[in-house]
Formats: sequence, C-alpha cells, structure tokens
Amino acid sequence: MNEQPADQSSQYQRWADSVVAGLQATTETDQALIRALHGAAVLSEEIAFQRADAIRAAALGLPPAACAAAAGISAGLFADWCARDPAFRSAVDSAKALADTHGSGAAVSAGGLRLVLNAIKGGASFADATALIGVSLLQFRRLREENPKIHALVDAASSMRRRQKTGSAKKRSTHKGYRLVRRDGT
Repeated sequence: MNEQPADQSSQYQRWADSVVAGLQATTETDQALIRALHGAAVLSEEIAFQRADAIRAAALGLPPAACAAAAGISAGLFADWCARDPAFRSAVDSAKALADTHGSGAAVSAGGLRLVLNAIKGGASFADATALIGVSLLQFRRLREENPKIHALVDAASSMRRRQKTGSAKKRSTHKGYRLVRRDGT
C-alpha cells in the first residue's frame, strides 16, 4: 500500500525535473536562432523577444513585476519602457485588458507558476517568488500541499537551484560575466 504513493511520488518528481529543466529552453532557443541568423547576439532582437515576453505575461493577467520578470528585466526597466515607448505601453495595456476580459480567475496561472519556478530556480525565496505574481505565501503553500504535481515542481526548482550553486563556483573562475552583443543589425 505504501509502494504506490512512493511510486507515484517518484513519477511526479521525474516529470517535474524534466519540466523545470525545460523552463529555460525557449530563451536559449531564441538566442540560438538570433545567433544563427546574425552570427552573434543582436541587442534589438533580444529586446524584441523580451518585450514580447512581457506582453505575454500581461495577457496572462500578471502584475507589472511579473511582466518584468517574464522578460528577464528589472521592474524599473519595465516601467521605463512603458514610459518611453507609447506603442509598448499600449500593447501592455491591451494585453491587460484582454486578461481582465477573458481571464480564468485562478489565483495562480500556468504563466505565473512558470515565473515562480524560475524565481525559485534563480535563488529567490518562496515569499519573494510568490509575491512576484501577487499571491501570498500562504495561498501558494496551500496549493502546493493540495497538489502533488505542484509540490514536485517546487522541489525540482529548489533542487536545480542547489545544483546550480554548487556548479557556479567552478564557472565563476572562468566566466567574466561579459558577452558580446551587436547594438545594430549589422
């Protein structure tokens, strides 16, 4: 009788490990496609992908801090983009209106869960990760307790963070933190 839950738990954990490992795939694929086209990273195209990610997050009904996190930028830069680019601000506002009109009403959406997992994987505390999407830590803990798949996903993200920490000490000595990016399309 105890074997079945253990088997199910390990099955969920294998599945969750696979899902969390794939969270970065879209960003890495976008960057690889840009390099294939141009031979190097092109800042304007990277920013276009970041803006699209922010607008997608807004369309999922996520708050501005989550839109910034989805784009991989700071909340301040997101606010600056909105202030300086009327077309971007209009797109964000339209996406928010779409979410308000057609939103699911769920406290945590799949897009929000992705951001929480990425934040945990990146080293954020559970409280900070859940606050990012406007959900209290207590709400998220309840969701995690009620849903073994969510529990497994959070465990996988935490585990990946620990693995990255141990591997980052080796990388730090060889990686200087710089990367070459073309500012124009040439």
